[in-house]
Amino acid sequence: MAESSKKETGTSAGTPGAPPAAEAPRRAVPLRGRRDLWQIPVLLGAVVLLSIGLMKWVEGAPRPDFEAALKDVETLLEQREYDAALALLRDPIGTHLGEPEATEEIRQRYFLLSGDATFLSARQKEADDPAYHEQVVSMYSQARTHGAQLDPRRLARLADSLVSLGRIQDGLKEARAIPDDSAELRHRVIRRVVEECLASEKPALNTEEVLDLLSELKDDPRSSEQERLWAVTQQTRLRLKGGYPEDAIKRLIPEIARLDSRLTPEAGELFVLLGRAYLEIGDPDAAEEQLALALRVLPEGDAAAAQAQVMNGRIAQLRGEPDAARELYEMVYTRFAHTPAAQEAALGLAETRAQLGDFDGSIQAYEDVLHGLTSPELRGDTDPQTVEKSLVDRYVERFAAEDYVHALGYAALIERLYPVERLPADALLRIAETNRALGAQLLGKAGEAAGVDADEAMDPTRLDPVTLEEARGRFFTAAEYFRRHAKAAMLGDPEVAAESLWNAADAYDRAGEQELAINAFGDFVQARAQDPRAVEGRYRIARAHQSRGDYALAIKFFEEILETSPRSDMAARATVPLAQCYLLASDDADSEKAERLLLTVLDGEQFEPTAAQFRAALIELGQMYRRVGRYPQAIERLNEAITRYPELSERPEILFTLADANRLSAAEIGKMLREARPQAERIDLVRTRQERLQEALALYERVREQLEELDPRTLTSLQSTMLRNAMLYRGDCAFDLGEEAANDPAVAQAMFERAIRYYDGAAQRYADDPASLVAMVQIVNCYAALGRWREALTAHERAKSRLREMPDQVWDDANSPMARAHWERWLASSIRLDEMAAAERQEP
Repeated sequence: MAESSKKETGTSAGTPGAPPAAEAPRRAVPLRGRRDLWQIPVLLGAVVLLSIGLMKWVEGAPRPDFEAALKDVETLLEQREYDAALALLRDPIGTHLGEPEATEEIRQRYFLLSGDATFLSARQKEADDPAYHEQVVSMYSQARTHGAQLDPRRLARLADSLVSLGRIQDGLKEARAIPDDSAELRHRVIRRVVEECLASEKPALNTEEVLDLLSELKDDPRSSEQERLWAVTQQTRLRLKGGYPEDAIKRLIPEIARLDSRLTPEAGELFVLLGRAYLEIGDPDAAEEQLALALRVLPEGDAAAAQAQVMNGRIAQLRGEPDAARELYEMVYTRFAHTPAAQEAALGLAETRAQLGDFDGSIQAYEDVLHGLTSPELRGDTDPQTVEKSLVDRYVERFAAEDYVHALGYAALIERLYPVERLPADALLRIAETNRALGAQLLGKAGEAAGVDADEAMDPTRLDPVTLEEARGRFFTAAEYFRRHAKAAMLGDPEVAAESLWNAADAYDRAGEQELAINAFGDFVQARAQDPRAVEGRYRIARAHQSRGDYALAIKFFEEILETSPRSDMAARATVPLAQCYLLASDDADSEKAERLLLTVLDGEQFEPTAAQFRAALIELGQMYRRVGRYPQAIERLNEAITRYPELSERPEILFTLADANRLSAAEIGKMLREARPQAERIDLVRTRQERLQEALALYERVREQLEELDPRTLTSLQSTMLRNAMLYRGDCAFDLGEEAANDPAVAQAMFERAIRYYDGAAQRYADDPASLVAMVQIVNCYAALGRWREALTAHERAKSRLREMPDQVWDDANSPMARAHWERWLASSIRLDEMAAAERQEP
């Protein structure tokens, strides 16, 4: 019920209540002691009256006494015993209303009193069920059917119930029928309609209709001065909200001039509105003057004074004085909490904090604003549209500054302004684009830390796994929002929808969600077959299948691109990954087919050496040669790659592959030297083998240096394995160089001692790793080669102890650096140590 109606007492006014046919449930309220004992005689009196009414009815049998019973109803209403009145109206009066004694006058009174009792009962219980309002309307309507005329208070009650049922125009029609001598009742209904329209997000009347109602109230000569000022105030607020500040100024100044005095609080509130209007037309000086007048006449704690200070804060903002504005906003927000002014102050506080670089504080203030929007009493003139515009401004600023974290914070707040199902397309797009930008930013920083190019940033083997996972999460969120945006934009703008579908697929791919990427790219290719990006879509599908290990499917898509679009850029880009798939699908068995493909990229006819495809093919060819055991070719191609692209010398995985190719090539040459060879050839092979071992040793050392410069916590498993093996393989290279220098004892000794240092460093660093046994065994072999058998024996016992601690399955690890040669050398050293120990035991 309207607040205005609640001011009525007794039978004079009220709100709709339970219909006579069904009494509304009543909440039990316990007595609070002696001060509530007055209820007992009143209740007893109601019971007595009800009993007397029934007795009179019975005493009058066989003819019902309607007159006496209806008088008892009126008495019960005067005593505010509305439920008792409803009970008496229901039975026996209602059940006998068809009797001949029930005259038209009796029926009129019955329906009028039923409407009164229902309205007043509901108001007493603070019930606002539409069923009660319908009953009030029905009772008064039936009273009219029987010829009754509604008095002013009943007209007001009927109007109130109609308004509650959403029948605004019918309610206003009834209110306007209230005679002028009861104009205050008419004004209450009009005011209620206006207040509810102003408080509603979906008002029953449009702005012009509300303005007309306010004019009706303002221009009514029977309106009080307070009612007239209230109407003027609301009209001004509506005009300002509708974007007509000039009109507001033109109409408000004469109203202020009509006042008996401009030194009253009522005048002060109008000065505040006038100041707001001047501010909105871009005249802060005039606004400041009006606000100063307002603050002179308003009480310090008045809500309008708080509004004036908020306006002063806005003026300070416009003048580029964010500190002064923030102080004013903080004062209002603190002193006038839980008021509409505090809501406006929170919005200003959010903006000024952002201006001053306190973005976390700004977002927190916006949180408070959003909370205030849920309460019509606190919201005031701060509507969701105003808040959204402010948030969008902050978002644009932070996005342009590449501060995607705070940009996303603002975008997420915009999202909360809407129900999920009604989120605007541009809000979806903001969140999608910001998450994508944030993911790319994270990858860029991670790639920079790992020393990789931006194009390679998604390589999971070279990035900090924590950062990679966070970036993938951002890309996944971006993809989901791009998908939603594509769906939202499909009907209105198919081109925009297609762009978002593509972006969704791309983001899924970058998030590592290959299956979702395949589906999204597939949807794009199917829907946009003529789009220039359709070929790239098929290429991305192929790459996603490759990433998932579905090499046969990837080969199918790559070959289709080469067949249907041989001159496209995607065909050129497909060559290297197709070669990779040939190798991966066949476990390098199709190396010749892959080699032919890669060589077509490197023949210079299609690509210049500066092309990304040329570089990728050169690296892939070198790595392939290394895997298939064609070490000299691997060395040649990888050296060529590093020479052409010097930045590759900062890529530990490239250096490690080249080091491996040199070390393994030296091992192959070692096998060749065990065969009969012409002397000249042997000399050349020995020299080449030494060069390969020295080059491998230097490269392994560079790998170690580069990887040890990184934060150990950010090393991937592949990088950790490379670091461990590089440290061990340094020792192997030094050991082999020591054996190679058998004819130069000084060089041999230096190399074996160097190998011992390398192995000892690896054994200590990886004491808990099974690979530490390799280092311990090789230390034995180094001491044996040096003829230092006592140290060899000590090292041998340590190695045996370590071996006994290890389960057999540790040697199943393909990445273990423990090779057969290590075991064979250790066995030979062990036999020699056993022979020496046996000889010592036989000596007398």
